[in-house]
Amino acid sequence: MIIKSRLLARPFSFIRRLPAMVQLILICTSLIALPAFAEENPENINKNKVLDASKSFGSILQYHHVSNKTPKTTSITPEQLETHFRYLEKENFSIIPLDELVIALKNKHVLPEKTVAITFDDAYESIFENAYPLLKQRNWPFTIFVATDPIDLRYGGMLNWDQLRLMQQNGALIANHTRAHRHLTSKLPDETDRDWLARVEKDLRWTEQRIASEIPMQKAKAKLFAWPYGEFNQPLLTLLSDMEYISVAQHSGPASALDDFSALPRFPASGRYANLNTLKIKLNSMPLAVSNLSQQAVTDANPPLLSFDLEKGPYVARQLNCYGSGQGEIPLIRQDNHFQIQAKQTFNIRRFRYNCTLRHRSMNKYFWRSWAWVREDLPED
Repeated sequence: MIIKSRLLARPFSFIRRLPAMVQLILICTSLIALPAFAEENPENINKNKVLDASKSFGSILQYHHVSNKTPKTTSITPEQLETHFRYLEKENFSIIPLDELVIALKNKHVLPEKTVAITFDDAYESIFENAYPLLKQRNWPFTIFVATDPIDLRYGGMLNWDQLRLMQQNGALIANHTRAHRHLTSKLPDETDRDWLARVEKDLRWTEQRIASEIPMQKAKAKLFAWPYGEFNQPLLTLLSDMEYISVAQHSGPASALDDFSALPRFPASGRYANLNTLKIKLNSMPLAVSNLSQQAVTDANPPLLSFDLEKGPYVARQLNCYGSGQGEIPLIRQDNHFQIQAKQTFNIRRFRYNCTLRHRSMNKYFWRSWAWVREDLPED
């Protein structure tokens, strides 16, 4: 079932009144089976495939804590979350289960113009206390990615299995976030590549079985996984693909049929990203289509050089703007439709991103794409 609200206002009307520089600043700030919901034929998904994969897309929102008392960097207040949900209602967004969204993308089906899936990472108790009532009253589906050890060991502030079962019976999908939420790219001392990948595979299989043992009635349409800390590398992407997972990460952008289904983008919506004005821009963005991409998720180069070819679209290529985490706009070199991008300064943080945006030629919307890197030489969180 796809839940819709009546359209009460035109999107982006507030942005048209802002100066161009203010709009640019708003973009820059972005850097720093469900029995009741999983019908076989969701009513608003057009099963006709699209010739242009960039037109099969939707947004995935990522939340963590929902509380006034938890760390601000990963928290949204209940009041802010209610504001987000009211906006989704007012602007007539289609809220669909994550498994239905990713299967539609994989099959290149046409989705409603404004489609959103809601996700929560880490299984914090505040999700049950402050988010679940808001979701239940709207009959909205959502996904919780759980690391099972903190639940089994009864860590403070975490959900328990009874709460998870109750939410699953009322629209939640409970999905894999590993057993203990460790940095998967990190190897143990003297661990070979083969042993490292075998350990990660064992972890994921164990977690999947643990969830199934506690929530046996759940029947998802896809095997879902969320990368802890948003960290991954190419061997891990290959492993997850071989295990038939569809995985979500933490770099931003609308998820589309163009993306790697082992690391789909999500829009973080907590902490400084909870600002509704910037979130509106993101939720109304479209995927930026590129090819011949040079990026590798783990890099020794600092700052990394990113190169790609920009596909043709309803935009002016020379207006492409790119931004680096904590550095603002970064320089780019263009030759026809080929771009090279490299930040001016080194990144002294373990995880960082480049975000590129390009304004639609005739609509007050942006095309958006993000790339994430991990510096393994820096300490883990």
